[in-house]
Amino acid sequence: MYQPERPLYLDSAATTRVAPEVFATMLPYLDGSEGFANPSSGQHIAGRDAAAVIEQARAQVAGELHCASDEIIFTSGATESINLTLQGSLVPTPGTVATSSQQGLSTRPLSLAAMR
Repeated sequence: MYQPERPLYLDSAATTRVAPEVFATMLPYLDGSEGFANPSSGQHIAGRDAAAVIEQARAQVAGELHCASDEIIFTSGATESINLTLQGSLVPTPGTVATSSQQGLSTRPLSLAAMR
């Protein structure tokens, strides 16, 4: 019987490993060797530098997807992404379905839209 040294992780819907090339690119920003700042803090150079790095990444992703940079939105995870999608594009129409298997934070925007 096969018994791996480490259990096989099958919950990739919750989280996945970072691709090695992504990790290598991000590491200098995660460990602070290329600077470390809040990109929303534009009142100082470190914040502006961090914002520039994010904009460069946004442009790179847009190039790969053949779309405009302003169409790329980075989020912190699935729930935030789902909410952004629902709140930004949901027009209350008959037949919109949400199941109980979806997280409550994702079904709430649907409930609010239904009340409009």
